[in-house]
Amino acid sequence: MNLYLSTLYPAYRIPEGFAIRPIPNKGFGVVTLVDIPKDCRPVLEYEGERLTWEEGKERERRYTEQDSNNPHVDCYMYFVDSERFGEKFCIDATNGAWVARYMNHSRKRPNLDPEVHLGLDCRPHVYF
Repeated sequence: MNLYLSTLYPAYRIPEGFAIRPIPNKGFGVVTLVDIPKDCRPVLEYEGERLTWEEGKERERRYTEQDSNNPHVDCYMYFVDSERFGEKFCIDATNGAWVARYMNHSRKRPNLDPEVHLGLDCRPHVYF
């Protein structure tokens, strides 16, 4: 099996064509095992617990406090301020087996740019 983390953590359901691998000086990251055409979107959904913006900020503060006591605590929060849908919310992927939390969505050199789309539940969702 070429899916690095799924062998360590069976709860990870890694989609076909992707793997989570150690990235030097970064931790883990999502890599593709197949070529993805440039116009192929969406690729993965950023999943996790959906919170209000305020709940997310409070939880991020608590994670930061925990992190200062335990350097092995990671935080995977994604804050969304969607002008298109007039909604601000947070997705907390810290305590789950969600693959997209390992996507590089930095502002300097992202793998993919995040997009917000309306899901089947009529709520905005974040996709890469």
